[in-house]
Amino acid sequence: MLITNEDTARSFRRAFEKNLVGSDCIKIATGYIGASEIDEYRDRLCDVSKRRGLVQIIHGMGGIEGIRENLYKKLIELDTDLKSTNPNNRVFVHSKHYHGKMYITGDATTSKVLIGSSNLSMYGFEKNIELNYCHSNEETCSQAVEFFERLKSNSYLIDKIILPDRNQVKILPKTFQNFDSSVFNSTPDKSVKIKVTEASNLNLFLSKGRINRATNVYTPRPFYEVELTIRSEDLAGIRRYLPDQTEPAEFRAVTDLGTTFTVKFKRKTINSTDMRTLHHTGIDFMSTGAAEGGRKQLGEYMKGKLMKNGLLNFGYPLTDDVLSEYGKKHLDMYFVGDGILYLKF
Repeated sequence: MLITNEDTARSFRRAFEKNLVGSDCIKIATGYIGASEIDEYRDRLCDVSKRRGLVQIIHGMGGIEGIRENLYKKLIELDTDLKSTNPNNRVFVHSKHYHGKMYITGDATTSKVLIGSSNLSMYGFEKNIELNYCHSNEETCSQAVEFFERLKSNSYLIDKIILPDRNQVKILPKTFQNFDSSVFNSTPDKSVKIKVTEASNLNLFLSKGRINRATNVYTPRPFYEVELTIRSEDLAGIRRYLPDQTEPAEFRAVTDLGTTFTVKFKRKTINSTDMRTLHHTGIDFMSTGAAEGGRKQLGEYMKGKLMKNGLLNFGYPLTDDVLSEYGKKHLDMYFVGDGILYLKF
């Protein structure tokens, strides 16, 4: 029977609770989790753990989008209770996008897996119209367990990851006092193509984050942290404005919004012994300055424009489709002298 939430008999909650009965192995990997369902099932999950059963939960989108404070507190409390009775029982956060919904339950002789569209939330369990199916054949259950382990290998314990804070107070953008919008009426000195990649350029946040070796705590890269890679052969129109040096060249960037921040052109080299100058290497272009927000300032400008147009959501990767719908796949640069660089995206 399809599990759709259209009535009580076909509700996901009923199916999930039926599978919980007698189960001593519970593995849940879901894109989102609701605080209400943690309250609802915490005691039952902890009881399984106390009986030396296995309970593991993966929050699929938390590593990219963050987790609300109230839910995070409840997940930490659940994680603490689970590991106190069985150290293998933990709550994990996936490091990249996992939007699927999978609920594996079983005992010594049988296994079942619910797969479909229902998140571990009140809406997923009963309020939304959803589409799920319960599989019990051995091959599907085995594949589900293998997939869960792959997800877990790309996840971090919830107390060992610094989650993104989408609500954090941002550094207010500065306004350039001598802003001259007429600059944008001329032909740009260079239009830098925006390359859509899986984990660099504007998708830098999807690349490997940073681990504190002392505490073993993982910090993902911020969503707004970006840098544009400009290949050596694409630097015509830029090199004549850059000094022939190995050190980065800094400019005061002014956007078409009138905001301003510091940017730099940095050599892209193979290793530290490569002494070629800015005139002879590829270049990474980024905003800089810790007090201004570092590489996030350029990202807040470019991604902010896409988000304002309803084309990009926080935590989601940039795609060719997004740029096509936006109507622009390059960043225009205007070198106006005195270390000032105008930008238009």
